[in-house]
Amino acid sequence: MSIDTVLKKSRYAWAVATGGFSTQVCYVMSMVIWGMNITSMAQGFGLDKTDLAIGASLYGLMYGLTAFVWGSLVNKIGLRKTMSIASFGVGICILSIGLFADNVWVIIVLYALAGVFVGGIITSITPKLLSTWFAVNTRGKGAIVVSMG
Repeated sequence: MSIDTVLKKSRYAWAVATGGFSTQVCYVMSMVIWGMNITSMAQGFGLDKTDLAIGASLYGLMYGLTAFVWGSLVNKIGLRKTMSIASFGVGICILSIGLFADNVWVIIVLYALAGVFVGGIITSITPKLLSTWFAVNTRGKGAIVVSMG
């Protein structure tokens, strides 16, 4: 590999890390949005806050159960496509909650579905992203940029 190719890949790695940062922001926002709105959702549906805790539990369960599927998908279709599908899926689920959910069970199902897509953003993809684009001696710096999201 020529020095020009190495330098171009190194420069592009920081753009990739910035994209990873953006996916982390998407993940964090989808994770905290439930807790931020649980009181108003409980009041709106006439439920207790503990009744809505099932949504957070299902989100975490679906996130954990589907992470390995996303990891194998990365190997089949690549990082860029997998991260794009997962990020788009999270966005659609969260927007659908705001636009179409008029029933508490619809909200819980959509939030659990968002957990499925979040599995494709974090655990299974970030290590592959960093090891693909960063040299061994700069992976820590790339991990910092991605983790700040």
